[in-house]
Amino acid sequence: MPSRGTTSRSHSRRSAVIAGTAPQVYWNAFRWPLEQALGWVYDDYAGMQMTSAEVLPVGGLYQEGAVRYLLPKEVRDFVREAAGRGSSGVSFWSYEHMDGVMWQAVATAALGGEEAEMSSQEYEQLSQQLVDSRRASGAAGIGGDRA
Repeated sequence: MPSRGTTSRSHSRRSAVIAGTAPQVYWNAFRWPLEQALGWVYDDYAGMQMTSAEVLPVGGLYQEGAVRYLLPKEVRDFVREAAGRGSSGVSFWSYEHMDGVMWQAVATAALGGEEAEMSSQEYEQLSQQLVDSRRASGAAGIGGDRA
């Protein structure tokens, strides 16, 4: 997120090469209300003369320490709130930490309407790529079951 007080002049120098921004909006980790956290993001970027369509917020889909996985409804609320503010897309961190429930929550929260359902073969291929990527980096397995 930009620091408050960033000038539009600094944005104009960057806008020639930047088509958008993907600010981390981990409202759940900081225990902020979703609407407030997203409001701060859009206000800050509007101050740098960036439109809502150029803001592609990133939500946190991980579980660590006191930070719990989002509920599927919270994932949908995040996507709907961002779309309602004019964003043309969203993302989530971190895909390698997402379990099947979180993948399904993201799939059912499509921005701008329904998206084509992922086939089981596509899902298996993507899952295997994530496993291979984690192994190559020396990291532990993907996600985990939740109680």
